[in-house]
Amino acid sequence: MVYINYSVSVLRKKVLEFIPNNEYYPLDSLFSYLIKKRELLSFETKQKFYEIGSIEGLKEFDYYIESSKFAGDSL
Repeated sequence: MVYINYSVSVLRKKVLEFIPNNEYYPLDSLFSYLIKKRELLSFETKQKFYEIGSIEGLKEFDYYIESSKFAGDSL
């Protein structure tokens, strides 16, 4: 895998018209469709992705936050 989608998606309400009602429709299908129509933008980053959906991933992220230069800064 070359890329991973870890993002926040902001879509126009009109995009919902492309999603079938009452049926499973994966986001990759929607995004592929929007790419073909040249209506999808993205931003590539070189920063590490911190997966926080597991205990191990959350611990790794906590360690990063605690040991980073941002520790103690208020957000």
